[in-house]
Amino acid sequence: MFKSLSNKLMFSFLLIILITMLALGISTSELFTDYYYNVQEQELTDRGKRIASVMQKHMQQNKSPEEILAAAGGIANAKVVWVHRQALILVLNKNRHLQRPHLNLSEVKKILNGEIIKQRVSFNEQEMVTVVLPVEVNKKVAGALFLLKPIADITDTIKSVRRLIFLSSFPAMLLAIILALILSRSMTRPLKEMSAASRAMAGGDFQQRVDISSKDEVGELAINFNYLAEALYHTVSDLSKEKEKMENVLSNMAEGVIAVDLSYNTIAVNEQAVKKLGLESKEILSFNIKDYSLPWDVEDLFEQVLLSGENGTTEIVDDKKFILAHVSPLKESGGNIFGAVGVLHDISELRQLEQMRRDLVANVSHELRTPLTSISGFVEAMLDGTISSEEERITYLNIIHRETMRLNRLIHNLLDLAALESGKTDWEVHRVNINTLINRVTAKLKPQAEEKHVALNKDIKENIPMLFANEDRVEQVLTNLLDNAVYFSPPEGEVSINVRGKNKEVIISISDRGPGIPEEKLSYIWKRFQRADRSRSRTKGGTGLGLAIVKQIVEAHNGRVSVENRAGGGAVFSFTLPAADNN
Repeated sequence: MFKSLSNKLMFSFLLIILITMLALGISTSELFTDYYYNVQEQELTDRGKRIASVMQKHMQQNKSPEEILAAAGGIANAKVVWVHRQALILVLNKNRHLQRPHLNLSEVKKILNGEIIKQRVSFNEQEMVTVVLPVEVNKKVAGALFLLKPIADITDTIKSVRRLIFLSSFPAMLLAIILALILSRSMTRPLKEMSAASRAMAGGDFQQRVDISSKDEVGELAINFNYLAEALYHTVSDLSKEKEKMENVLSNMAEGVIAVDLSYNTIAVNEQAVKKLGLESKEILSFNIKDYSLPWDVEDLFEQVLLSGENGTTEIVDDKKFILAHVSPLKESGGNIFGAVGVLHDISELRQLEQMRRDLVANVSHELRTPLTSISGFVEAMLDGTISSEEERITYLNIIHRETMRLNRLIHNLLDLAALESGKTDWEVHRVNINTLINRVTAKLKPQAEEKHVALNKDIKENIPMLFANEDRVEQVLTNLLDNAVYFSPPEGEVSINVRGKNKEVIISISDRGPGIPEEKLSYIWKRFQRADRSRSRTKGGTGLGLAIVKQIVEAHNGRVSVENRAGGGAVFSFTLPAADNN
């Protein structure tokens, strides 16, 4: 009951009112009682003085005071008792109280000294208001006149007054209860509203406001609460926006980011970090890096940074993936470390590019070394005079010329491939008839095919649309693919050229009956210096760049290339080019 502020206020108000009314009732009753007793005593005193004055006159005339006592009772409306001076002196001499009526020694002395005594005593088993007046005769106290009046009627009157006060307090208490309830409710209602609003704010609803119905301290508190709620709303909104920005930045970063506290629990992590570390997506929200099988280098690097407070870097190699991890400590404004943040860079492509650069240098060096060695050897032989006959000299010069042309083709292919890979394809594109282009290329390669007894078969569907491409470059693609197909076809074999249209594209496929391509080399066949038969460079002068150039030319036309082995032997090289009707 007393946990509620409203109940506390109401019971406090009621207790104060009850104590106040009780004190007021008691004090009023006592004041009324004293007033009523004082009135009775004053009335008896006044009447006693008149009787004492009459008795004084009679006694001065040497008359006995008992003669007027009978009439005195009627005048005073009270019991009148006379006590002679001798009786009073006898009390003093015997040093004892006057019993009936009652007077103690000090009061007897006061009477003999001419003072009036007022008291409330029990006389003849009745409560009496008593007034004792000295009667002086010839300036000497001749005796004491006692006026005694029962106070039974006074007591009844006082009881009635007290009963009236008590009964009248009930409506006052009822009214006080109602007023205390209303007042306590009015004072605590805004507080309850603020309490409910604060609970809602704790749940995330910062748009809560309370009504301001007063201008007192509670009203001022409500104003401050609304101001606080508004400030919190804007602050939380700003923090939420900043959090969303940070989350968007983290989620859209190419690098993986992971931050941990001093207990190695993650406080920030993005999807890229989860993928790079090989975790499951459900673990992205919160985890302890020591509880998961992370690469040992990462866990050890975080531990070193948290212990030393210095930046750290390491490189992780996992299943042909290269991850560069850089970890820095997180510090408060006072310099205390509260965590660490790591950035994971996937440098696999850089490592592949470095490897490709090294392979390119090695391949180019290898391709250049063989013809240059031949040219150098033959030139030295001719200069030394080792070759004496004209016939041998001409033979060696033909070999030097052939090797020189091979070097020239290699250099041109390298320059051509570099230009294609850099995007410098300033070609003129126009409508190209694929049938005319295929006929031209097959006619050019016909002597080579007849020499190996290889048949060139064409399967061109009807209504093939025109191409939208550079004619020379498409001819270069067809020449490279057909030349490879004829070369790898066995004697008495055949090379098929299939052309069809599909989805506003033209698909050209060239298949042979050769040995095919090893499965492990299918994904690398379009790279530079990748050949199914390394010995070809020795016998025919191939550079290993033809298919790489084919891929670059086709993709520069927004086309695609593909290769697959045929069932029963051979390979099928296909490429697509956009149809002119689509442009």
